[in-house]
Amino acid sequence: MKLWVEILIGFALGAIVGLIVGPSIAVIKLLGDLFIRSIKMLIVPMVFCSLVVGASSIGNLKKLGRVGGKTVLLLLGNHRIRDYSGDPVVPDNGSKRGIHDRRSGNV
Repeated sequence: MKLWVEILIGFALGAIVGLIVGPSIAVIKLLGDLFIRSIKMLIVPMVFCSLVVGASSIGNLKKLGRVGGKTVLLLLGNHRIRDYSGDPVVPDNGSKRGIHDRRSGNV
């Protein structure tokens, strides 16, 4: 079976079980949080190592500079698109206030 089919089946089964069991499954929230944290702990070093290996495999410094420049331009372009589209990305500082409270001045 193809991977995307298995992912869709898992997604559908998870949604069905979530609808059947409901909020009572919150007793295993700690297990889910630990799982997500462990995945994050693995993903960040793997991405960093892939970037380092990829950059070191480019032998020519001029080519590395061109790739780095294009990467920075794409990153900045994506940020501009996000900024102009009005994406309300507000860093979480631990408070329970939402973005609407900050914009209205009720801080």
